[in-house]
Amino acid sequence: MNIIAKSSILILLKLILLVTFSLFHTASVNAEDSLYERGKQLVELKEYKKALKAFELASNTGNLDALTALGVMHIGGIGVEQDNNKGYKYIKTAADQSDPKAQYTLGALYYLGAGVTKDLNKAFYWLNLASQQGYLDAKYNLGIMYEFGEGVEQSF
Repeated sequence: MNIIAKSSILILLKLILLVTFSLFHTASVNAEDSLYERGKQLVELKEYKKALKAFELASNTGNLDALTALGVMHIGGIGVEQDNNKGYKYIKTAADQSDPKAQYTLGALYYLGAGVTKDLNKAFYWLNLASQQGYLDAKYNLGIMYEFGEGVEQSF
């Protein structure tokens, strides 16, 4: 793999983490959102064990963003022992419930081969689902895939 490809993978992985733990705030209107927002704050403070607990509690109330965050933490070994299988299951569960952030994250993981075997066809599938729901990062990544013919026929 050449240096440009390695740099691209590193940049995309950082983007996944940035999107997953986005700093953009929405007003919390219920407990699950408050727990998820608290988890994001704790990640920023590098209090990963507490963040993990907040995400677990939020995911138990049905918060799909928290489920995705748990998956990213497990795949990245952030505050927990690194576990690709467990992380994948969390993210896939949220993605299967049509959560665009989870679908984007799963697509990005397949694109990068982070926590899963690299599969550009699966990456395209999941990114396309997120894109159809208006998820802008997924639209951008699909554009890159079309430009370079990765997992899809090249189209400018």
